[in-house]
Amino acid sequence: MESIILNILRQISFFQSLSESDQLSLIDNVKIEFFPENHVIFKEGDEADGMYIIRSGEVRIYRSRENDTEHTIAVLKENDFFGEMALISHEQRSASVRTLTETEVFIIQEKDLRELLEKKPEISQKISEGFVRRSKENSAE
Repeated sequence: MESIILNILRQISFFQSLSESDQLSLIDNVKIEFFPENHVIFKEGDEADGMYIIRSGEVRIYRSRENDTEHTIAVLKENDFFGEMALISHEQRSASVRTLTETEVFIIQEKDLRELLEKKPEISQKISEGFVRRSKENSAE
């Protein structure tokens, strides 16, 4: 299981610069969760507790609109990640996430990500760049 998580982490830009030992220390505390189809993982406005990496399955990121409709921001699948924006901005979740299929995710807890950022401040820059890029993509939707 460790090698699977490690291979996925290496595909995420802001984790690529980590040494293997830092990557291994980060995944020491990774949780694995399974969600059934049509399950809400978190809702817009929830407190951020971690970031999620999809091992298998598919999720839809969406925002609620005033007229009780939902606006899809993105559909993510295997090896994609979500939930990092609220951790970086220190704000509540800016969107909701619902599974489209049975989905298995790796969860990196907020405290573990914070410890990593304190140890390796250079990662903050890469995460910030990713945050700005996703913010622009999401506001264009």
